[in-house]
Amino acid sequence: MPYYQTWEEFARAAEKLYLTDPMKVTDKQPLSLRLLRKAAVLSP
Repeated sequence: MPYYQTWEEFARAAEKLYLTDPMKVTDKQPLSLRLLRKAAVLSP
């Protein structure tokens, strides 16, 4: 499992994961990934 130094690094990696394979970001993932997924869906 990768280790991220900053929230921005984590957010970029989570966004990349969501954009490449949204099914990997599910309710079984940590809350932070679920929130990023919801934000990506809700953002204009």
